[in-house]
Amino acid sequence: VDGVATLPPGGIGISPNCMRPLHTHDAAGYLHIEYPERRDFLLGDFFQVWGEPFKDKRAVSVTVNGEPFRGDYRSIVLRDGQRIVVWLRSP
Repeated sequence: VDGVATLPPGGIGISPNCMRPLHTHDAAGYLHIEYPERRDFLLGDFFQVWGEPFKDKRAVSVTVNGEPFRGDYRSIVLRDGQRIVVWLRSP
């Protein structure tokens, strides 16, 4: 964000009495998906669980597994083992 690397913190989507399907256990940058049925989750779903901390920022560049992604980064379908990098900046 604005040139500073920012990884998701641990505990996103986890509270004392609830664990959301999209969550983080620690600050290692890994997003966990645990859901009883097979369905697609989007990167935007994760940002919503996180509280949309970057909603006032603008995506400058997005890569998925090192390849440029064109379009709204929130529409990226999450897959096992993906490496998603979103460069954001203030408007």
